[in-house]
Amino acid sequence: MGIILLTGAYNTDSISVSFLGVAAGLAAGLSYALFIFGFKNASSIGKPQTTLTIAFFSFCLLLFLFADNGEAA
Repeated sequence: MGIILLTGAYNTDSISVSFLGVAAGLAAGLSYALFIFGFKNASSIGKPQTTLTIAFFSFCLLLFLFADNGEAA
């Protein structure tokens, strides 16, 4: 509720949502759900700390591949 009041989303005249914004929001929710279910299954096989470490480094590798190396310090 607070984020709605903070962003002014209650004012329907000023809201404009692009297709890219909707797609990014849905993709974020889907990737979070996949992570939760994947972590649940993976933690039953091994230690949760190891699973989170592997997931973190995998995500870092993905971000490194998609990063703009010209702007990276």
